[in-house]
Amino acid sequence: MRVILKEAELEFDDKMCNVTTFHETRPEEIYKLSYNIQLYVELKTFFVKVGISLPNSNGNLISIQNTVSDVCKYFMNNNNNLLLKIFFNGNFGKKNFPTTCPVKSGMYSIEDFRINDNLLKIRSGEAKFLVAVDFCTKISENAKLHCFIQMKFYGEVKDQMKWQQEVEKMRKNKQ
Repeated sequence: MRVILKEAELEFDDKMCNVTTFHETRPEEIYKLSYNIQLYVELKTFFVKVGISLPNSNGNLISIQNTVSDVCKYFMNNNNNLLLKIFFNGNFGKKNFPTTCPVKSGMYSIEDFRINDNLLKIRSGEAKFLVAVDFCTKISENAKLHCFIQMKFYGEVKDQMKWQQEVEKMRKNKQ
């Protein structure tokens, strides 16, 4: 099976940060992603929210998993959260991530992140998907999470042979 990233969306709180992106594309997919995040404020708390949605029988995307991970707790004991372990220690190209809390203001980045077919262990047939990743903090101790960066990644899982045939057909049509 082939994991294909079709589209990426980004929203951010411009009072807290600025985010610039670069998406390199090749036929039928986004090939590499790069993000530069200029954080204007110090974060006393830091959370990552991840949601995964798949289509139901009507083709509408429905949430199948939502998790919120406390990054500051992970920094204190980095063996207890597989999602954050993959995020912070994964082989995702060049990166400059925070490593302690509070997270200092400054520049953080990931360059040339490539979608790896082994990144998602998919054991089903072809399907579309949405992965939402939000970076959040609490403005005050009793406040709800404030997500200052919200990213959505739309993609699909296709049979490798079908995908190669579609790409070849597109190339021929362009000639």
